[in-house]
Amino acid sequence: MNKLSLNCKKSKTMFFGTKQQVSKTNNIKTHCGGQELEVVQKYKYLGMILDSELNFKANAEYIVSKVIPRLGILGRARAFVRAPYSICTNS
Repeated sequence: MNKLSLNCKKSKTMFFGTKQQVSKTNNIKTHCGGQELEVVQKYKYLGMILDSELNFKANAEYIVSKVIPRLGILGRARAFVRAPYSICTNS
């Protein structure tokens, strides 16, 4: 076939659904290569944080936490940058 293999040390388990549906999965165990996989509520995949409810709140909070400090740096740097001159002529 495709000869792909699964790295059991890096694998985790996540169940998707409403809070009530996800809470019913507490007793479900998943295994890979004889090892029990860790169950997580959120996971960062390809730069995006997925959570078990797929509401993207955790991802939005992560993005805001990264953007706010950078906006502060830009705001402080603005004092050192002169505004470009306007090239308006009155005819």
